[in-house]
Amino acid sequence: MKWILEKTKINEQDFENIEKKLEVRFPLDFKKIVLEHNGASPEKMTFNTKDTKERVAEYLLSFSDKDKYNIAAVYNSIKDRFDKRLIPIMQDPFGNYICLDFSSFDNPELFFWNHEDNSLEYISKTFTDFLNSLYE
Repeated sequence: MKWILEKTKINEQDFENIEKKLEVRFPLDFKKIVLEHNGASPEKMTFNTKDTKERVAEYLLSFSDKDKYNIAAVYNSIKDRFDKRLIPIMQDPFGNYICLDFSSFDNPELFFWNHEDNSLEYISKTFTDFLNSLYE
């Protein structure tokens, strides 16, 4: 998969600092992509949820506090709106987020969170499955 418009480069320590702040351990498939393409946009951005067709994954949230839309800042600004233990990892063009659900720490699944009505739509079991489902 091709990624474009990467943000500030991060290293393993930067990534682990975010995990400590958010008190989670991100899945390895997600970690690998973030370390290589922090804050980037996937070339193919369109995806479907269980309920909706043609959603858009605009970009990964950055793991660098030097970037405006970093994951910790976004999480802190919206965390009180969730019933579950959701961590936003990507944003769409309309202020909605693709989130990992850490309610079950074993294998966090992906959900689309709509900020207008605070609803959730199931996306996929893993980040890799999500990436493989992206299309133009």
